[in-house]
Amino acid sequence: MDTVSVTVLLEYLYNKFLVTFVLCLMGSFIKETMLLSKKYKKINLRKIMLSGVFSSLIVCVITDYVSMTFAMYSIVCVLFGMWGYRLLLLFLN
Repeated sequence: MDTVSVTVLLEYLYNKFLVTFVLCLMGSFIKETMLLSKKYKKINLRKIMLSGVFSSLIVCVITDYVSMTFAMYSIVCVLFGMWGYRLLLLFLN
């Protein structure tokens, strides 16, 4: 088993997690703006951030086991970002 150093951890965070986080944030922002036009009056940034963080953690775990192209990876990230808050509520219940 390889030892985990600070440089390996930062490399993983900057290369893989950051891209996933940005794509998941885009998905959760799309979902919030779609709901904004229907029933909400303002954008809930807390909900967007929670959805982005939780969904990016899930997607990073999935992509460690499943190999996919970047196009498929970005679609999965956006979709998980859209449903990240609902998944977080299911996980907490």
